[in-house]
Amino acid sequence: MQLQTPPHYGRELMVQPANPAAGADLSTLVPTNALWQIQSVQLLLTTAAAAANRNIQLQFTRVGGGTIRFRQQFVQTASLAVTYNWCSGFTDINASPGGMVGCEFPYGFFLQDTDIIATVTGSIQAADQISAVNIWVLEWLIIG
Repeated sequence: MQLQTPPHYGRELMVQPANPAAGADLSTLVPTNALWQIQSVQLLLTTAAAAANRNIQLQFTRVGGGTIRFRQQFVQTASLAVTYNWCSGFTDINASPGGMVGCEFPYGFFLQDTDIIATVTGSIQAADQISAVNIWVLEWLIIG
């Protein structure tokens, strides 16, 4: 495998996938011929008025199999808008007065082309909405 960029450092890229339909989790693929080092993932979960305790997790699924989930401890109730941030080296924090939750994942985590970045939301309701998704990566393009 040959990398298109200089050794040891990829190009910085912010990926903004389309918002999933209401009541659905996020799912996006690493593009063909790309290698991503995930720096952080941020999204907004706006919960509907339906009573339920939602718990959102970030999930990476590898091409050949294998899934890893990054859990956080915060439970989001009805009628709230909370921003979630997954970042390497970040200490888990529950929702602050500004409606933000911080979640940690390991530094140097790589995904290759067609790996999947997704959310898994426990007790998601039909009118709940995930939006404003920002995935910050270092990207290398694979040649050959």
